[in-house]
Amino acid sequence: MSSAGVVTGLRVGTVKITAEIEGVAGETTVTVAEAAVARVIILNGPYDLVVGEVRFLVASVVDNEGLPLLGRTPTWSSSNAAIASVDSEGNLSAIAPGVATVAVEVGSARAETSVTVHAATANMELAMGRNHTCLLQNGEVWCWGSNAYGQLGTGASGANVYAPVQSTFGLAFRSLSAGEDHTCGVTVDDELYCWGRNDRLQLGRSGISSSAQPILVVPDPFAFVTSSYRFNCAADLQGHAWCWGYNSSDRELGYPGETNYSSVPLQVASPVDGMQPIEFAWLSGGLNHTCGLSSSGELICWGYNGYGQLATGDFSARLRPTSPFPGLTLDVFGTGENHVCANDPSGTSVCWGESTMGKLGNGTAGANRSNPVQVSNPGVAFVAFTGGIQHTCALDSSGAAWCWGSNARGQLGRPGPASEVPVQVAGDLTFTQIAAREHQTCAIATDGSVYCWGSNANDSTIIDGRLGIGRPDLVSVDVPTAVQF
Repeated sequence: MSSAGVVTGLRVGTVKITAEIEGVAGETTVTVAEAAVARVIILNGPYDLVVGEVRFLVASVVDNEGLPLLGRTPTWSSSNAAIASVDSEGNLSAIAPGVATVAVEVGSARAETSVTVHAATANMELAMGRNHTCLLQNGEVWCWGSNAYGQLGTGASGANVYAPVQSTFGLAFRSLSAGEDHTCGVTVDDELYCWGRNDRLQLGRSGISSSAQPILVVPDPFAFVTSSYRFNCAADLQGHAWCWGYNSSDRELGYPGETNYSSVPLQVASPVDGMQPIEFAWLSGGLNHTCGLSSSGELICWGYNGYGQLATGDFSARLRPTSPFPGLTLDVFGTGENHVCANDPSGTSVCWGESTMGKLGNGTAGANRSNPVQVSNPGVAFVAFTGGIQHTCALDSSGAAWCWGSNARGQLGRPGPASEVPVQVAGDLTFTQIAAREHQTCAIATDGSVYCWGSNANDSTIIDGRLGIGRPDLVSVDVPTAVQF
């Protein structure tokens, strides 16, 4: 109580107050009761967690005036402790994928928040070859399909493999890519290795036809690598691109002064003579062309242009790499064998290059296009593109997969005819990554599972197991089918 007679309740209890004026005293009893709880609030919800993650929940308790009430003990509960559990102290644990509701009660006040738990996905990357497929998972390499040249990384060439086998190299990789019959990767120590077929010097070594053991291409450090069918391009730690392997007058290696195969990586030139080397953030290879995003987001392409895949407005070869959208920024692109798809600077999905079977997605299978044409959009936003010989696939912003073009071998991931516009892949699955080559596609689902669809055999219908589904009896599948790890 203050000298002015103002009484302030400090804690629950009863107290006697005495006052005296000119020798006359009086007293009264004051009881301090616990303030009524008007509302309880769970701070920072709703929650989005991955399996294994733990959060400490905090509940705020207030009275009718919104003032905080201290010393109140909350009672926590979960609608489904098998998905998200919470203990008496408010420690929230993500147990399994799904959605649960967490509630807190203080007196008669109650609050709820939703908790969405996602699967803990590994660091994964798909590498699609023509006749084989590889998966990089937490540094480990798993491959399946044709192993005629030792491209699966088992240390020896041999028979086809119909389900994933682990590389026996003992190396930990952070980047992986596959070509026609070879595989390349960059280790966590920045070392660049290749193995498999070497008929175009794509292993970075002369004098051998193939190698089932990894060959160190050069001792210089690299950040990542992409493989086209019989050549490769890799970015060093500064983002500068270097290419080696197959080359011709189309300058597949991006080097104006060389038309022969090269076992030595050659630095990719800039679009204009005299410019500094381009710093690339990403690279992707087709059959005989490569495209990359510069560190500023500009798309740069080089190599064969017979189908207009360089987007130059014609079908003539170029001595130097070229930019389809000079000075403009793109956020996503993907290459097929002889075509490219991207979101242009306005965010519109476009494709260019070879148009067979409607793989440009613009509603026609007409003439090849040397300028971008708009994809017939099904009302979704595409965030990733990939392509094979006669088909294209994409992921939308929800993770759903869409494909268009030929469906002769199940490339569209759903039964039915070919489509010149995007159609949704069957199965209602959602994916985080998608990759295609030849007549097949594989994708990593949001729960970390791997699915493949399309051709499981070569052009002679000899089943090589490139889908990894453990079925040596199936030439193809037309719906996403789980890879059998």
